[in-house]
Order: sequence, then C-alpha cells, then structure tokens
Amino acid sequence: ITGTNGKTTTSFLAESVLRAAGHRTGLIGTIQYRIGDEGTAAGQTTPEAVELQSLLARMRGAGVTAAAMEVSSHALALRRVDGTAFDVGVFTNLTQDHLDFHGTLEAYREAKGRLFRLLAAGGKPGTCAVVNADDPAGRAMVEGIAVRTLTFGLHDADIRPRRHRSGLDGIRMEVEAPAGPVSVASALVGEHNVMNLLAAVAVGVGLGIDAERIARGL
Repeated sequence: ITGTNGKTTTSFLAESVLRAAGHRTGLIGTIQYRIGDEGTAAGQTTPEAVELQSLLARMRGAGVTAAAMEVSSHALALRRVDGTAFDVGVFTNLTQDHLDFHGTLEAYREAKGRLFRLLAAGGKPGTCAVVNADDPAGRAMVEGIAVRTLTFGLHDADIRPRRHRSGLDGIRMEVEAPAGPVSVASALVGEHNVMNLLAAVAVGVGLGIDAERIARGL
C-alpha cells in the first residue's frame, strides 16, 4: 500500500480482511511490525531491504500466509522493496509531501508509481492493482502497465458506495463491486475513512475473497 495518506489505516483494514478469509497474517507499517499476534514497534514505515526480507522469511517460518504492508515513497525510491513479488498493489492518494527528499511533486509521484511496475514484474499469477479513481494521479499510476486494475472512489469507479452514511457513530455503506455488493459497517469516522474502507474492499475483491468475509473483516 502506497500513497501520501491512508496507508496505515488501509493496511490494518486489509490485514483484517485477510484474517477473515482464513489467513494467518503479518503486518508491516508505521506503527508496528507484526507476525501473527506478536508485534514489535516499527523502526520505519518500510524496513531496509535486508531487514524486510528477513522479516518476511520469519513470517513464513511462523506460518504466516498473507501480509499487509505499507510501502513508503522513500522505500520505493531507495529500492528497499525491489525483488519483492506482490499480489496486490494499492495507491491511496497523492498530496504535496516529502519534497525535501524527492525535490518535485513529479518525482514524488514517479516514486509511488514504481510499486506498480514492481507488481507487474513480480511474476505472481492473478496480480491486481488497486488505485484511487478520485485522485488525478490514480489512473496514471498504472498507465502503460500490463496488470489487472480495480479502481475505487465515490463515483466513477469499480468499487464505489451505492449509498453511505458517515457520522460520529461510524460509517455504514453498501458498496458496489464487480462480484456483487458488500455491506460495510465500521466504527471508523470521517469521509477519509470511507475511502480507506473502499480501498480495503478492493483489496479483498482483487484477491477473490467473498463479500461476506470482506464485510466481516471490516
């Protein structure tokens, strides 16, 4: 999962969907690295390359079958995730940030786009790109890349709410998806979390997880 905002929340949501689908899960991100139920504080959002591969190997050794991972623009630019074969890549959004490192917004966008080139080059069958159709950079992330794509957004997208309500008591929405509707009831609040939930639904759909398990995970 890459993007300026929403990576952490979306990674926790995606991991929960994976657990609901029967996986023993791992998590890599800003808050913690977790193998099954055992977590440690994260040193950085995306570990250095050797540490990352060691962590993934430890996950596999512990019986983990699926992991959700935040991939920062720094990690992509510095090639920390090169050689990693992803099943799904997610783009949340792009706003002005980290220009002290990347120099320009275009270089920042280009760094984010590397995730999808790595996704296409990883060699796994059935890979899927999940991108925010409401962000002008969303479709550009996968332009010219031969990979199956699912878009999410509030209106013109593959994964979109038929209707939704967001209040202090949480978010309720009926989500349209290619494989059928998904009913979402979440304690999260705020319109930004509507988008994070839609991204997580798209991850589940992209992995072929059925609507009931996606809903239970969220």
